[in-house]
Parts: sequence; C-alpha cells; structure tokens
Amino acid sequence: MADGGNKEQHVETLPPFLMLHPFGNPNSTHAARALLEAGVLRHIITSFDIRPGTRAARLLSYAPNVLQELCKRRDWIPDGTVQITTYPWPELKRLLLQKTGLQRRLSLQERALIDEVCMALDTFATAAPALADVAAVYGYEDMCASLFHSTGGSRTWRVYELTSRYYKSFQDIIEQEMEAYPELASSVPTLQEPADKLKRKDVELEEADLILVPSMAMKQSLALSPIDEQKVQIVPYGAEFLERSVVRNKGEHCRFLFAGRQSVGKGVHRLLEAFSRIDRREATLVLCGHKELPESYYARYQDAVINQGQLSYQSMQEEYAQASILVLPTLSDAFGLVVSEAMSHGVPVLLTDAAGAADMIDDGVDGFIVPT
Repeated sequence: MADGGNKEQHVETLPPFLMLHPFGNPNSTHAARALLEAGVLRHIITSFDIRPGTRAARLLSYAPNVLQELCKRRDWIPDGTVQITTYPWPELKRLLLQKTGLQRRLSLQERALIDEVCMALDTFATAAPALADVAAVYGYEDMCASLFHSTGGSRTWRVYELTSRYYKSFQDIIEQEMEAYPELASSVPTLQEPADKLKRKDVELEEADLILVPSMAMKQSLALSPIDEQKVQIVPYGAEFLERSVVRNKGEHCRFLFAGRQSVGKGVHRLLEAFSRIDRREATLVLCGHKELPESYYARYQDAVINQGQLSYQSMQEEYAQASILVLPTLSDAFGLVVSEAMSHGVPVLLTDAAGAADMIDDGVDGFIVPT
C-alpha cells in the first residue's frame, strides 16, 4: 500500500491511527474495530461519545426515547484505551431540527445540514492535539479535506474511504435518468451540488495516500478522476454475524423489502412504478429509509406499498425477519450494505448489476441480478 516516496506502509508495520467520522455508522465502527484489533487505533474524533460512564451517556438518559435510540447506534467501541474527542454541537443542532420538524418547516435540505456537520468536524480536527500522537489518519468522503490538507506536509499517512461512486460518473447516470423522469429533478441533490463541495471531493482524493473502495464498480468509476489507480484498493463491506436463529416469512404471500435512502439513485421511483403493476393479493412491498422523493410522487402509490420511513435499528431487524426477499433496484451504488445485512438474516436478494454488492452474489443461487 504505497504512493511512492517515504509514506509506504505494510500491514505488519501499520502506524498509530486517528479516525475521523461524525456519525459512527456501521462502516466506520467496523473499520475502527478492525484497527483496534490490529493494535493501531489510538484516537477517534466524532460528534458523540456515549460509552458508559461518560457525561454524554448520563445526559442521554434524560433525552426523549427517539433521540436515545439514534445515539445508541453510534456506540463506537467499549475499549477504554482509545481516546475519543467529541465536537457535538453541529450534529446536535441537526438532530434537533430534524426531530422537532423545524427542518421541514424551514425548508432546510437534509444533505446541506449533513455537509455542515461534516465540515465543522473536519475543521475542528485540524487543530486536535491528538494529531501529535499519531502517524496516520483515516477519513471518509466529504468529511476530511481540511484534515488531509493540513497533514499534507508531514509524514502522516492518509487513508481515505470512498463510500460512493466518483461524482462525475454518478452525475452522468442521474442526468440520463432525469430525461425520463424530469419531475424528480428537484429531489436529486447530486444535480445541485455546490462547486466548492465537488472541489473538496477532488482534494480528498488527491491528498490521500491510500483509497479504499468496496467494489470493482467503485474503482472503475474513478477512471474519470485524475488520481493514480495504483493507490486504490478494493475492500468489500461485511455485516454483523447473527448468532441467533432467524424465522422468516415463508408463506405464499411474498413480502418484498427495500431498505435505504428512498432516492432516485437507489431506483425507488422505478420500483414503485413496477410494483404498481403487480397483483397485490400475492405480494407486499415495504419501503424503509429516509424519504427523498417528492410527496406528490409517493401519493401516486400510497395504496400500493407500506412506507415505514426511517426506522430504529431494532425495528429494521424485525423487518428483515419478516421479509421474503430484499430488493435493491439501484442505478448506482458503491456497494449496498443492506445486501450483506439481508443475507446475514437468511434473506435472498434481488438487485441490479449497478450495485457493487453484485460482486458477491451467485446469480440464481443466493440472489438474482437484473441488468440496468
């Protein structure tokens, strides 16, 4: 794993790491645990630290249940040897706006609020004293341009996890889709990304010494970028192993499950259109995840589907247990972590060849791959 020069690193000589991520989603927490197992994780900079005994954990016990549920999913690692520095205010503001309904009333875009959180934490990290104690930083897309740039003149090794297709490749796909569905253009933030955000994406790629992507499709999308493909490596996502047995819906009635952002990029509009033609006495479609299509579009199909919206972790496990099959009609997906999660529950999958997770499917055996 090298970019030439003197920053070459090998697995047996990994340096001490600092990880930066505001949300502590499954991808980042699994990466943190892997670095911890390798004995190289020293520091995490994030929004919240809710490990037992922390002040945040005590304050959280007084918060509404919905906020407690959201924060508990951000429990990084119980290990006390890893120092966690927090900068909670931007993310706390975002959650309050979302859960009080003010975000919708003020017409604030979810993506813009998330970007604000990421940039604030990135700027905060550049002045973190912990940087003096590590020789490597691990950052994520849209979250580490300032940190990578500030450490560029040092011997700090910069590892970058790219979680979506290179933006120019994705924009081409979405622009073609909008020719067929122009009424959905307002719901596609990719077509409205500010120039400074796109510039930050390129800065992150250029500054990184090693770029990790979850699939071959992701690596191929970087052909439109100026980076050297030699510093790109494929590391597929996994999923939590379930030690308990799972009882799934095995009746004659087929229960299709979609899990993830309900967006154009995920192909939800096509899924709704296709399912509206199915005899609903034989099948049910359940949508789970943040709603991103216009309400007027959902209204066309409100009698055809069960739209659960965004669910808690526990509720999502219950949906997997009831599902007959997971469907992922994506137009472009770096991987599709829900595929791994569904398979860990014993649920077969139906997905397009535009999902990076298609790499791990044996078509016709543990799932079905449909060409886009």
